[in-house]
Formats: sequence, structure tokens, C-alpha cells
Amino acid sequence: MYLYVFNRSVSINMPLLLSLSLDPVGRRFYFGSPLNISRTNMHDSCNAKPLFLVSILLQRKNKVTWKDSRSGELLLENEHPSCPDSHRSCLVPPQLVSLPDSCTSYMCGIVSDMLNLDDVSLCHDVASNIGSFVSDFAKERAGRQGFCVSAHVVIVEDYVEEVSLDGINVPIFDFDEEDHAVVSRGASISTLNKLKKERFYMKEITQDDGDESCCDSCVVCLERFSATVGLTRLPCKHIFHEQCIFDWLKKSTSCPLCRYEVE
Repeated sequence: MYLYVFNRSVSINMPLLLSLSLDPVGRRFYFGSPLNISRTNMHDSCNAKPLFLVSILLQRKNKVTWKDSRSGELLLENEHPSCPDSHRSCLVPPQLVSLPDSCTSYMCGIVSDMLNLDDVSLCHDVASNIGSFVSDFAKERAGRQGFCVSAHVVIVEDYVEEVSLDGINVPIFDFDEEDHAVVSRGASISTLNKLKKERFYMKEITQDDGDESCCDSCVVCLERFSATVGLTRLPCKHIFHEQCIFDWLKKSTSCPLCRYEVE
């Protein structure tokens, strides 16, 4: 299993994704851009009657969320197109444009055929938004001037996959824009989780920890240790504020003092 977390975006092993036999946990839509009137004063060239056109650009995407099966912690989110974009234009009968319910019913048939989904509620929601917009604008023009409504509809199917991280390292990567290469940029989640389990406090430090471990301040933030702030000891025995060293290890895999590699 390959799970990669990128600094600016998230990527996962696509063959693994495509092989998942998951059912979507939900389906939703949004408009990629606000509904708008792209053309006005549209008329039939033969009889000069107004034309009412709806142009729909449809994008379909899958969003996969990966969670730690034990803690429920979010690991990855990936959204990608599930099929090529499609486009369809249709004329709305003039007698329907000023009637919201009739216009919505008419658009439902168009949207349902275009989406090819058995999700009646979703189709109705999409059609209702478009139909209401068409009717409202038609009323403003008193139905005398034709127009074209452009709608950019994005349908997203949500998938959730729970992953056990026991024995699995999940490395964090960054993208080097100058060299156009993916490079490791920090310690794995499993290493950080292991260190988190070993949290302790200042009062627990004894002389048996050795001189190097008994310094009274964190070299990352340069602030003194206090009794209430959690501490973390790396395998090299150097001690830091837990949050300070975690922030450091998200960008590096070595101790800031002695450069000892934590993994």
C-alpha cells in the first residue's frame, strides 16, 4: 500500500484507488461558478420569438477520504475527475420559463438524462436551482427577451476508506519545483505517533537521563521547560517541547542538535 502526503496537494497510488470496491457514502453537487446569463436578446430568426436556452457543463468527481481505522484521524483526501466533462444545451419552451414549478419539472428531465443517476433528490435539487434562476430572470424581462443561462454543475461522490497504520510507514513528501522532483520532507506518521505515546513532563526527568538530556530549555523555541508543557525525548536522548519537535520533524527526519536520524 502506498500513501503519499504532499505539501501542496495530496496524491495516492491510483491503481490502488481504482481497485477499491467501495460504495459511495454520499453524493452531492455544487456549482463550479455562479449561474449566469451568458447571452441576452436571443430570438428565433424565422419568427422573431424569444428563445430561452440553458447550457450545462457537467463535471463528475470522486472524493476519497482515508482515515486511520483506530483513531479516526484524517490521513488523506483526494478529489479527481471520474469521467470526461460533458456539455448539453437545451431550449426551454417559452410557456414554461415564467413558471418555476413547470420550469423545474422540465429541467429535471434534462438533468436526469444528463446525469444518468437514480438519485431523484439530487437531480431535483440541481434542476430546481437552474429552473428557479431561469424563471426569476424571465419574470424580470416579462418573457419578452430571450437569453442563455450557463450552468457549471459539479457532481461529487464521496468515498471513505479506513486504513490500519499498524506496521505501515506513511512518509510525507514535498515537491521540489526547481528540480521537478518529489523529495522526502519529514518523519512518517507512525514515527510521530510512536513519539506521541512517550510524552512526559519536566518533573519526570532525573539525573539518570544524563547531562545532555537534562538541559532546562528547548533548543527549537529557546524557551525554558515548564511543569505543564509536554516533552518528547528522541532516540538520541535529546529533549524538546513535544509541539516544537513535532513541527520540526514534519520537515526533517533528524535531531536538530546532533542530526541523529529518527528513522
